[in-house]
Amino acid sequence: MGLLQKASEHNLNSPQQREINFLQLKEGLTNIKKTIDFYPNLFKSLTKLLSIEKGALLIKEGDIFSLSSIIGFDETTKNRLRISTIEFDNYMESGNIDIFQKYLSIREFVTTKQVLLYPLFNKENPKALLLITEFKIEKAPERNEIQFYLSEIAKISQDNPIDRMQGTVLHSNNVKSSVRSYLQTVKNSENRVIFIKLNLSNLLLKFKEDDSLSTESSITNGALKMLTSFTKNRGRVFQLYNNDILLTLLDKKNSINIMVVQQQIDAAFKTVYSNRLSSVNFNYESLIWNNNSLDTILDHFIQDDIN
Repeated sequence: MGLLQKASEHNLNSPQQREINFLQLKEGLTNIKKTIDFYPNLFKSLTKLLSIEKGALLIKEGDIFSLSSIIGFDETTKNRLRISTIEFDNYMESGNIDIFQKYLSIREFVTTKQVLLYPLFNKENPKALLLITEFKIEKAPERNEIQFYLSEIAKISQDNPIDRMQGTVLHSNNVKSSVRSYLQTVKNSENRVIFIKLNLSNLLLKFKEDDSLSTESSITNGALKMLTSFTKNRGRVFQLYNNDILLTLLDKKNSINIMVVQQQIDAAFKTVYSNRLSSVNFNYESLIWNNNSLDTILDHFIQDDIN
């Protein structure tokens, strides 16, 4: 029975079977290529296809590859794993595994025998990195097989919205001061400011229930990118505490309808998350600042700053 089971597992993880499985994977990714959850679904699919025991997907943000999804590593590694573009270049040139010592916990580093790092979508200027340190099977996929699959995936990833989204998210240790400073530069007697606060806790819970391998920070960052793209030049997005997000929209003609804006945000989330999160509750709160007290409004929306 043991020999039969091993033979069965070998067939399921053979290059021929992986090639068949990849066709299904590719079709599934093609259907969601224009959604924000393309990246977490890509990683989840690759862990199954390649039998990855320990690995991670990192997305490029400026000069840093930030952790998007992870499997198999401990919490310390999960909190540390952010690779600079300079260190990525150094590793690709030298192959020196010691570069990863500061990114892995002591336990993970001393047991790690290899680090496979694959640039995704553009070898010279990658948008993401696939990191693998351990496979579930003894006969792991060859490098050229993995690279073939990744090159095929690159052909369907050109239109992902998270790569195009731009905007300004303001982070500060003194949130009230940052909001006040920004508003004092744009507010005048001829306009008003719309405040809309939403909470991402239910969104994060939905991903957890969906058995997503995405980190909470990557889900939050994706939501922030979508919201900053949504506000564009008419306002700012502020990340608060306890998964709260504050949008400030400048209303020059008193034409913004708060209910319509909330419906537009809901629709945007449903679109970029491929309608998978249609029942998410963002617990909206909203107020209008015209000539009333700004401090009263800020006290309502923002808890005392955490130092």
